[in-house]
Amino acid sequence: MIGGRGGIPQDNGVGYSKKLFAPRIGFAYQIDDKTVVRSGYGITFHSHPWGAQALRGWYPLTLVAVFSGVNGYQPVTTDPAYKAAGVPNAPLGPNVGIPSICCPDISAGRVPLPEVAETGYPRANEMLHRGYIESWNLVFERKLPAQMVATLGYVGSQSIRGFSFLDINASQVPGSGNEGRPLYAKFGRTSATREWDGRTHSNYNSLQATLNRRFSQGLLIKSAYTFSKAIDEANYSDWTESPWSAIAYRYRNRALAAFDTPHNFQLGVVYELPFGAGKKWAQTGTTGAVFGGWQLNGLFAAYSGRPFQLTSSGSSLNMPGNLQTPDQVKDNVEYFGKVGGDGTYFDTTAFKRVTEVRFGNVGRNTMRGPGVGSLDLSLFRTFKLGPQTNLQFRAEAFNATNTPHFGNPNGNVNSANFGKVLSTLGAGTLAAARSREFRFGLRLSF
Repeated sequence: MIGGRGGIPQDNGVGYSKKLFAPRIGFAYQIDDKTVVRSGYGITFHSHPWGAQALRGWYPLTLVAVFSGVNGYQPVTTDPAYKAAGVPNAPLGPNVGIPSICCPDISAGRVPLPEVAETGYPRANEMLHRGYIESWNLVFERKLPAQMVATLGYVGSQSIRGFSFLDINASQVPGSGNEGRPLYAKFGRTSATREWDGRTHSNYNSLQATLNRRFSQGLLIKSAYTFSKAIDEANYSDWTESPWSAIAYRYRNRALAAFDTPHNFQLGVVYELPFGAGKKWAQTGTTGAVFGGWQLNGLFAAYSGRPFQLTSSGSSLNMPGNLQTPDQVKDNVEYFGKVGGDGTYFDTTAFKRVTEVRFGNVGRNTMRGPGVGSLDLSLFRTFKLGPQTNLQFRAEAFNATNTPHFGNPNGNVNSANFGKVLSTLGAGTLAAARSREFRFGLRLSF
């Protein structure tokens, strides 16, 4: 640990060393004039902004206070007469408005932790275990007739000691309630106490294929297909944490990743119609003037739905800090594919609530939501206004087939909407839901 000012280490307890060796190696070999094989391997250390991102929201760095007014049209006040009257013209005393928020006393060098305050911190008295990512690939590339180039390859990676929280005050035994919390017997503490460190492992393996045609004779094609599987132990977020923190049950965390997408196909096409000046047909005359300069474009995407978690009420489990799941009572779960008021997306009778003091037999991310299909089309027309000046008309249709992109079903077995799809994909997802949309424009280039 490198010393700093006031006893605070310059490395902030993370540490760095010349032993953090991250090699990369790769090769390419041309088998013949049409075939090339490439491969590579590399290590990259996690660059997660752990100090600024994961630890900034906990007590005492962030203090949360909520003050509510009499209603939405009156200000917050601590004046008893104002509260009692509940009307704007009530007499106001001297103690009006939001009260002062008193910060923790740091004069002793330590901040006492209230029993009801959740907190998170790096692993005490140890250097943070910084993880790393291994990546590898083996790809064959082959030149085909008609200006086509195909690739077929295996691409994989694994993350070692990914950063995440572990609730060290989670109950360790089903049915033990707060009595099973390790910090309850010592301090009477019943709130989550999250310890931050590099502890998760994940991997990704895929078969990837592409078929491309470089822009030639007015045609460009870009297509790709990926068949993959991703496994992890926690859903990545600003506050990454696993559903099961009890030591004896952490094995339940390892499952399909929430972003696992077994099948993913993408296609993009640009085609300049072979009419008009410089093209194969109708280079002059009325036909060339009408049909010349047009360009068709298309983007198509289709991929599998994402996994989601089934949950159940934790009252029977009585094990704070650990997730309860239902029991699966049928060997195979039938997918109906219904959405909204039409019914459930899958057979909900395949699951039931757990009434005994134990975990349900359903694991993490065992179900999969609706897949996605999307088609965008556009039509361009370019007008020559001079040797280097062009005016382009654009007509574009996003989600041309007006296909809805549904979100995952409700996975709570205790909910009246269990198994129902009641939402579409939100903003920020790969195919955020949008209705069919047309757009027209002009582009001047010179």
